[in-house]
Amino acid sequence: MRRRVLVLPLAALLIAAACAYKLTRIEADRDAPLAEQGISRPPPLLELYDQSKPSRRVRLASYLGRHRVLVIFFDGVRGVENDLKLNFLRKNFTRFENADCVILAVTTALPQEMRRASVAHGTFPFPLLSDPSLHVHRSWGMVEGEPPRPTSGLFLIDRTGHVSWSRSADLPLPLADPDRVIRELIDLR
Repeated sequence: MRRRVLVLPLAALLIAAACAYKLTRIEADRDAPLAEQGISRPPPLLELYDQSKPSRRVRLASYLGRHRVLVIFFDGVRGVENDLKLNFLRKNFTRFENADCVILAVTTALPQEMRRASVAHGTFPFPLLSDPSLHVHRSWGMVEGEPPRPTSGLFLIDRTGHVSWSRSADLPLPLADPDRVIRELIDLR
C-alpha cells in the first residue's frame, strides 16, 4: 500500500517536469531567429501598409496557400534606390511573377521617405512595406544587438505556407550569374 502512495506523487512530478521542459523549448524556439530554426516552419504573420498605396494593408496571410512568397528585409537607411538586392528583384520581377512568386519587401524606412525615393528613382512593381517600430522585424528574428538594429534577410515561403528557405545577414544578391540566382529561388519547392 505504501508503494502505491509514493507512485502517484512521483508520476505527478515527472509529468510536471516534462511539461516544464516542453514549455521552455517552445519559448526558446519562438525567440530564436526564424532563419536559424530550420526548414518547414510557418512564418510569423506580417501585416503592414504598402508605401505606394498608403491605404492598402498588405497581409502575408492573403498569399499563403496560393502563391510562393519571397519576403526580403532590407536596409532602409541607405535608401531603396541604393539597395542592390531590391534593384536586382525589381529588374527581374517579371521572372518571379511568371513563376507565381510574390515579392514583399520590408524596411524600417518611413513611408514618406520611400515615396520620395520612388518618385526620384522609379517605382517598384512589388509592395515596399514600412516597419519603423521593428515589430515585424522582431517577430521574424531580423533584429540584433542593443539598441536593436534591423538586419537583412530573405525568406522563401512555399505554397503550403511554410518557410522553405531562408538566409539572413549579407545576402548573395546580385551574383555574377543572376539567372542562376533566380532559377535557384524560383525552383525551390
